[in-house]
Amino acid sequence: EDAIFKTVTFENVCLTDETSIIEWNNGTIKSVTVSNYTNTSDEDRVGVIKNNRSRILDCTLKDSSVHGNEAVGGFVGNDYEGFIQDCTVKNSFMCGNSDVGCITGTGDSTTIQNSVVTNSHSRGRYSIGGVVGSFEKSAIVKTTVKNSNIEAVRSTGGILGEGDRKINIRDCKVQSTQISSKDTIHCVGDVKSRGEITDTSISDCKIITKDKNTEIYLFSETGSITNSFITDSMIYAQDVTISATNSNIE
Repeated sequence: EDAIFKTVTFENVCLTDETSIIEWNNGTIKSVTVSNYTNTSDEDRVGVIKNNRSRILDCTLKDSSVHGNEAVGGFVGNDYEGFIQDCTVKNSFMCGNSDVGCITGTGDSTTIQNSVVTNSHSRGRYSIGGVVGSFEKSAIVKTTVKNSNIEAVRSTGGILGEGDRKINIRDCKVQSTQISSKDTIHCVGDVKSRGEITDTSISDCKIITKDKNTEIYLFSETGSITNSFITDSMIYAQDVTISATNSNIE
């Protein structure tokens, strides 16, 4: 079945190829449902939109599958200065080599808020997250990942795979989700030293190591961790290093 688009507000002209919108700049996509979308590629920047610099509001991606190499996301492959709000990804599968997330693969100066990933799977080798694969100078706010599976060889996180240069994760939740990796697990996300995780919770999750040398950080290896907690979760590990964080927890 072909992808279904409903109630689209087109504020600019965009180019399309067989499977994606190539560019979306300075416009709005609102109240769109995309279902049974399939994109199988070996290219970089793969998603419903390859390159985004716009607002995506109140949209749903469901029962879909997106495959690529780097920067693989459900809605967006690569985002720059975009704003994504009130969006949902459900019953969908994202897979790539690196920088894979259920909402966007990579982002710079991007904001994602009030969004949900449910019953979905994000899988790859490096920088794999439930919401975003890798981020720079960006924020994820009031967003939930639940009943999902995030799987990587290295740098995997329930919200974010890997961040750089001032990442803000605030008021987010990871619920009833399995997070697994062979190398390093950050149960929320690797926000680096200048990043912040605030008012964020992990509950009823399974954290699974695939190697005896796997390192587990319950939030992030570095960064500021404030008013955040983990409850009712199980860590399945052997001969590993487990750390809440290297930063202060208030």
